[in-house]
Amino acid sequence: NKTATFATGDIITISNGKDEVKYTYILYGDLNGDAEISILDLIHVRNIIIEESNLSEVYLNAADVNHDGVVNILDLILVRNALLGEAIKQ
Repeated sequence: NKTATFATGDIITISNGKDEVKYTYILYGDLNGDAEISILDLIHVRNIIIEESNLSEVYLNAADVNHDGVVNILDLILVRNALLGEAIKQ
């Protein structure tokens, strides 16, 4: 974990002593893995839309804020709204 809270890209490991399962955490709207939704995340969504992004898969998944399987202007609007105080449905 890179922050005090869970952020996109953090690995969650669950172990019972014998078996171990790992999950990659996604905080929708957090495209840079800093556990916050900021103007940088908005820029990342814009870059994905204009096909100028080099983000890896987990961060691309975090950009699909409305969970419809595609990153587009609707996701950009939701991230913008989050910057203005509206919560993103996780």
